[in-house]
Amino acid sequence: ETALASPQTLEDFSFLPGVQGTDESLQSQLRKQTFIIQRPGRLESLSMYVTVHCGGGAPPFGSVSPGSHWSNCVLMLDAPADVEAGDVLHLETRVFLQDKEPTYFIKASTQANEASESVVLL
Repeated sequence: ETALASPQTLEDFSFLPGVQGTDESLQSQLRKQTFIIQRPGRLESLSMYVTVHCGGGAPPFGSVSPGSHWSNCVLMLDAPADVEAGDVLHLETRVFLQDKEPTYFIKASTQANEASESVVLL
């Protein structure tokens, strides 16, 4: 396992009957996330993957599922960083879905402890 922190949801859209997003949430989303680094290592990239929940008792399916044709996206950081357990990765993501292909704006920074300043990585 190469992950330094547990995964979190980047986008959350529901197309299931009775669970509708607002027009705004289907056009764009802003997410601010905090990842607690669980083990020491070198943070060089972020991995994004797709998971779809179809409902009706069907199991979730996504880019990490066996046989999936969806690719995982790896974002190389502008400034890789050595991290320790307990450090924090802050991720701010804005996703625009108005065009045929989604557009992502991502800002990543690390913080060694609550008193220290953040270091921008992406």
